[in-house]
Amino acid sequence: MKRLVAVLGAVLMAALAVVVPSASAQDGDALTRLQVRSVNSRDASSVTLIVDYTGDQSDLESATIVENGTEVDVDVVAPIPGSRIATILAVDTSTAMDAEGALVQTREALAEYIRNRPEGQEVGIVSFGGTGRVVQRLTNNTERLLSAVDGLAPTGGSALWNGLHIAAGLLQEAEGQQRNIIVIAGGPNDSSTIPGSRARGAVVSAEAAVYALGLQGRGINPNELRSVIDAAGGSYRGQENPSAIGAAMGDIVTELNSQYLLTFSSANATGPVDLTLEVGGQSTSVSYVAGGVATGASSLRPVEVTPLEGVGFLRDNGFTIGLVLAVLAAGLAVYAIGSLMVPDGGSLNSVLEAYTDTGTRSPLDDDDGSGMAKTAFIQRAVTITEGFAERQGVLTKIEGMLERANLPLRAAEALFFYACGVVLLFVLMFVVSGGNLVTTLVVGALIAILPPAVVNFLAGRRRKKFVSQLPDTLSMLSGTLRAGYSLMQGVEAISREVSEPMGQELRRIVTESRLGRPLEESMEASADRMQSDDFAWAVMAIRIQREVGGNLGELLMTVADTMIQRERLRRDIQGLIAEGKISAIVLGLLPIGLGVAMWMLNPEYIAVLFDTTLGNILLAGSIILAAVGFYWMKKVIEVDV
Repeated sequence: MKRLVAVLGAVLMAALAVVVPSASAQDGDALTRLQVRSVNSRDASSVTLIVDYTGDQSDLESATIVENGTEVDVDVVAPIPGSRIATILAVDTSTAMDAEGALVQTREALAEYIRNRPEGQEVGIVSFGGTGRVVQRLTNNTERLLSAVDGLAPTGGSALWNGLHIAAGLLQEAEGQQRNIIVIAGGPNDSSTIPGSRARGAVVSAEAAVYALGLQGRGINPNELRSVIDAAGGSYRGQENPSAIGAAMGDIVTELNSQYLLTFSSANATGPVDLTLEVGGQSTSVSYVAGGVATGASSLRPVEVTPLEGVGFLRDNGFTIGLVLAVLAAGLAVYAIGSLMVPDGGSLNSVLEAYTDTGTRSPLDDDDGSGMAKTAFIQRAVTITEGFAERQGVLTKIEGMLERANLPLRAAEALFFYACGVVLLFVLMFVVSGGNLVTTLVVGALIAILPPAVVNFLAGRRRKKFVSQLPDTLSMLSGTLRAGYSLMQGVEAISREVSEPMGQELRRIVTESRLGRPLEESMEASADRMQSDDFAWAVMAIRIQREVGGNLGELLMTVADTMIQRERLRRDIQGLIAEGKISAIVLGLLPIGLGVAMWMLNPEYIAVLFDTTLGNILLAGSIILAAVGFYWMKKVIEVDV
């Protein structure tokens, strides 16, 4: 029995010997902190790291640095002089801090820190009770700092975001110094007038680390402080009892003063660098671009490569497929543009050219190279497209649009190549966006409506010019009739004098009349083709006069004068509704401009719309609603004359 007890005792002592050191080591690890604050790699032969390490300085002498997989030696280890450190004390002075003497304990802890700080270290003080204010700008005058701390008094609610934003602004004055913010918060963040994203962005822009102390149980939200620390670097401590503020502040000061300069020689003068630092059994990793200075957690955060998702073939060959589709789309675009530049020998204008005075071609000349459909396969596809579009009643509309825009394209071929281009565009967008369906639909739809919009714009511009030329053309036609010309001779004479598009339309009318089509029908076809009600009324007047008789010259002058008066009225109305048009344009572009501005100022804030499913749905819905609103405003300000 005695032997059994002795054996059990020995085993128990051995277990305690193993467990106790292990627990002590864990506690030590929990208190030891390792972080890289900044990297200066402008000189590859002497790269400098600013390291925050709360362990023994001797551990840094044996530190290991692995740079892009290659281990390098540390040349110099030295503590940072206190004069190179600038610190802002951001103190919560809300009424919540008045409970249990929390603010009194805070003042005592801050005064102790100010008295014992390294010589020459600059400190500033910000209060964020109420809406936040600057209590003391950066200075190394101890008496002024102690006086500012004594003047801290509880007032209003807590404005954490305001305080951090003000503190970050003060740190902009610390040129060439390491920047830190010590935050002591003890109340709910209920008085901030600026958003948290703006405060976080200001802290990151100031390249400052945040060391936060939160008094739990008073409505404080630790996640708000942690979000700033995650973005800028630093640490967070939570305490329940205000009497522990002094001890917690001492830990922060120890951590703040445990910063060192490590220098080593790098083999990477340019390009991205992945660096791992191992000290005293701990390690941390950062990423930066050699040749510059990177400061702050956001600039040094390691780059994480996430595996691509999607269909295996597309995932593995996405770049190749995208490149092939891009080249194919570019080739089609160049081919289509080139086809526009080459005279279309098979078009109606070209065939009718032989019957005009200026024509030099023979109607018997054969040109089989016209059009874009050169191969039998494409011609068959164009034929199928033409049949489908004609059954749906689309082909006639497309022909009218192309004729009004004066584009030498066959409607069936234009529709076929447009449909192929849209399909290729959507596939390319799907590959480029990484399989994001919403982005593909939104961007693809916006680009797909561009060609019809361009055609409509060209047609509208040509129609407006045609309408503006009409009164003068009728006046000239009336003059030719008074000079003894017939109507056909007058139209032919004027067609040589007036500019495009009126001259082109009149020459087409003359050509069709020479081929046997009645003059009135040719003119009506031109009015319908150009969608000109004024010209249609002029043709109606000519037809009635031809049937009942009368002075056609005087009639045309009356019609021309009526059109001039209508144009004046139309322009007066355009001037009156110009304000409404500008308002509609501004309101239509305002959401887009605001979105671009927010993306430029704070990409993380607006990235939710692009990176989450709910955000994509809301973005698509907002685009649809904005389009409906713009269309509604457009219809409201339209006035037909």
